[in-house]
Amino acid sequence: MGICISKTCCICKPKRAKVSIDPESKEKVSETKNVIAHSAKEVSVKQVEGVFMNENEEEKSPVKETQEGSFWDLSGLNSFVNHITVLNESKMCFSMNKVLKIYTIGGDTCLEFPHPKQVNYALPISFDETTKSYQKVATCCRDGIVRIFTIPDTDSPFETGSEITLEGHTLSVTSCAADKASKMLATGGRDYQTLLWDLNTNKQIRSSEIERNMVTSMKWIPGTDTFLQASEDLHLRIFDTRDNSSETFDQPLKTNIGDSFAQTLDITQDGYYCVTGHSPNYAVKLWDLRMMEASADILPVFTDEDSEFGVVATHFWENSNNNFIISCSKDGLVKAHNFEGAIQSSHNIEENDCDGQKIPQNIACMVLLPVTSQEYFSKLPKSSLPIITCSSAQKLQLFGLCPKDLKFTVYS
Repeated sequence: MGICISKTCCICKPKRAKVSIDPESKEKVSETKNVIAHSAKEVSVKQVEGVFMNENEEEKSPVKETQEGSFWDLSGLNSFVNHITVLNESKMCFSMNKVLKIYTIGGDTCLEFPHPKQVNYALPISFDETTKSYQKVATCCRDGIVRIFTIPDTDSPFETGSEITLEGHTLSVTSCAADKASKMLATGGRDYQTLLWDLNTNKQIRSSEIERNMVTSMKWIPGTDTFLQASEDLHLRIFDTRDNSSETFDQPLKTNIGDSFAQTLDITQDGYYCVTGHSPNYAVKLWDLRMMEASADILPVFTDEDSEFGVVATHFWENSNNNFIISCSKDGLVKAHNFEGAIQSSHNIEENDCDGQKIPQNIACMVLLPVTSQEYFSKLPKSSLPIITCSSAQKLQLFGLCPKDLKFTVYS
């Protein structure tokens, strides 16, 4: 597996660092707490011209092109987008200031779930195997409350005030993770706390408070009873949920991750490897989670430090033919590494300035869509991985990574 990391100072010129592979690691690769009533309402989105669809296909959920060339014009994105996540092959969640919005790709309306403060993160839970879609979504809010909403069917209205609230944090909640069965939810925030919730009773069952542990990102490790957490204290930690005899977590496994904290992380499907994206200095690192211990630090399998701005997203793309690590930095540099660390392809997300010159977009977040979503985007090569980025100016861009020639294709 491979990952890329870049370090850069906002004042000085970035230093280029060599990609290094650790031999030993390589060898072992095998603010308000009122319960408020919310409503989900349909919000109209600006109508635009230009409809694209596959040949001989009915208008399913067409992607609409704006005059500026954006593949999907969402006037409803009227504030900074903190995070994007996928519900299914056709629906996406946008975490924004005081609201969570769920859009159908290319659609003109959305479901809107108001919050009293900024929504930092949203996690789909309760996956339905029949519909191949998540039935609920958990949100992490700046008011310190975690909320769980049931996503209504298109034909049934949202029941006002039906959301579940989990109250235990004292400061902003920044991330969360759930086990595959959605029986447990782990949450973390800027109050140094890590909390575990039983989603059958909606009660807190475990807690941990570690000095300076301001949580930035969390993921459940597939096939285990453990979850991974990144923090501004420059550590990765693995928490074990199996001991039911105590109200506090046992000492987690941990490792120092360098001189720049991990803003984002992802884990492979087998639970063996983790990729971290670092900020404010650019860095993407690959870690072998099987090597983590309670007291000893480990070295990354490999690192890549070759960009100027912090990383906003890192994802694994695993399929039967190719395995890649996809990363995106704040200045719009997207890279695809193989699991050996080599850069297979790269793409710069740019826009025209007032003089018509190409300049980098300031990217806020990136999401990978299921390959099956490709049918919504007829201009992408077949079997491409659809990738959507959102800039700080709420401009969406779609492009695809073709697994055959390893080239990025921009939808335009």
